[in-house]
Amino acid sequence: MKALVKTLLALTAGVVMASTAQANNNYASNAYVSSESVNPYYADSHTGQAYVGAKGGVYNSYGNSNLDDKDPVAYGVYAGYHFDKSFGVEAEYMKSKSGDYDMDAYGAYGTYRHYFKNNNNLYAKGKLGFTNSEISDGVLEGSDISGGIGLGFQAAPNLDIEGEYSRIFDDQDTEVNVDALTIGARLKF
Repeated sequence: MKALVKTLLALTAGVVMASTAQANNNYASNAYVSSESVNPYYADSHTGQAYVGAKGGVYNSYGNSNLDDKDPVAYGVYAGYHFDKSFGVEAEYMKSKSGDYDMDAYGAYGTYRHYFKNNNNLYAKGKLGFTNSEISDGVLEGSDISGGIGLGFQAAPNLDIEGEYSRIFDDQDTEVNVDALTIGARLKF
């Protein structure tokens, strides 16, 4: 599990460094580039656009829980819709199984994406919404406000790669918290 987490962090760091190098190159040459010339799909690739995706990663649990130190593999699917280039909605389903424990999480979120100047292929993502989570057939169950942050990269006109950290489960009564660190791909249509 720790190798997967290190790989996800290295991939995110690589995307950030590559975009920083590109931005420095653009500023060094004093060449201001419009959004449309950096990414010809930028102007009309976000408004009224649906997408579907798949993701994988790990759950991190901590608090008063028997799940501590298990860091189970997580996988899921998600779908959403962009109202404009920044705002949208997203729904997701995440699943995990580790030993005796199963976890299912359903979420619905409002999303915001900020596309970086001079590299409109790279964006930061934030989401805030509501999840319903269940661990091992009712052993722990709850619904709460949840959210996440991440980075994304437009690899092709209709394909994005996203790395994300999300708070999935936060139960104040049992003091159990579950977070997810994932990487995924989404197909826009």
